[in-house]
Amino acid sequence: MTKIGSGDPVAWHAVPADDVATALVVQRSCGLSSSEAERRRSRYGPNRLAEVPREPRWRAFLRQFQDLLIVILLVAAVVSLLVSREWETPVAIAIVVLLNATIGFVQESRAEASLDALRRLIVAAATVRRDDRLLRINAEDLVPGDVIVVEAGDRVPADARLLEASSLEVQESSLTGEAQPVTKRAGADVRADAALGDRLTMLFMNTMATRGRGEAVVTATGMGTEIGRIAGLLHEARSGLTPLQRQINALGRTLAVTAGIVIAVVFGLGLARGQQFHELFVTAVSLAVATIPEGLPAVVAFTLAMGAGRLARRGAIVKRLASVETLGSTSQICTDKTAR
Repeated sequence: MTKIGSGDPVAWHAVPADDVATALVVQRSCGLSSSEAERRRSRYGPNRLAEVPREPRWRAFLRQFQDLLIVILLVAAVVSLLVSREWETPVAIAIVVLLNATIGFVQESRAEASLDALRRLIVAAATVRRDDRLLRINAEDLVPGDVIVVEAGDRVPADARLLEASSLEVQESSLTGEAQPVTKRAGADVRADAALGDRLTMLFMNTMATRGRGEAVVTATGMGTEIGRIAGLLHEARSGLTPLQRQINALGRTLAVTAGIVIAVVFGLGLARGQQFHELFVTAVSLAVATIPEGLPAVVAFTLAMGAGRLARRGAIVKRLASVETLGSTSQICTDKTAR
């Protein structure tokens, strides 16, 4: 978070509480006025984390065809149709490929709908001093300089510097990995270079107050918070292939090489025996298509869909089918030393 009217970052945790309130131009006992809060909200924006732009539905459907094995099957179907002029094999392959894509697309759509429903249900609220009154407002309306009140059971709505605290303890495991609640003190002596878990004078967005009560002045909202910084890093991370996807792609490459060898051998032997080119080509393509298990993508998709269904019944939402198998390929899980 930066100081109001300045571009220099401020280590709010190391600044005395009264100086923080002065720097953010707010009276501790009265809070901001409604007009000032609206002005700051127009400047800093709503207090929420940025969402990743949604992938268009048509692109999500086309993405189901990006696996190498699916591409090979589609190429084999087209070549078979052009060479043999028969519809049976190309139609069977097309049905299998479309079934595979439909299963994956439907699963992703259901997962998106479930996540949207959860977002609509979770409406965070905050207790704030505005116009010398204590109000309960939507957490998205908080701005830097707001004086908030946090009690046991409340989720901290933004990053804030404590003004006063009474036996206040906060569970910060989602941010620091520390399983035990941290005792917060408004007057603690904290160095400017203190680690996140040692900033005893600060409250952080999305952590949970487990005991006591405290008042604090908001120093950062939305993507300017510590949790917002982590969310930004997650948005920048590139998603790689799952172990199953890598294995299927390796199988696809092996099958492609095998099909190429079959075509080369059939052509070589046929030409040596004086057979016609057209007959050799039809025979070679037929053998190449036969080496590709067109039922494999559908079997894999159906199996993953069953796994996603079982996870959903246990309360876990899987957005993409390929992710179902990833947990089963995990060899090591790292946890905090104090986790129980």
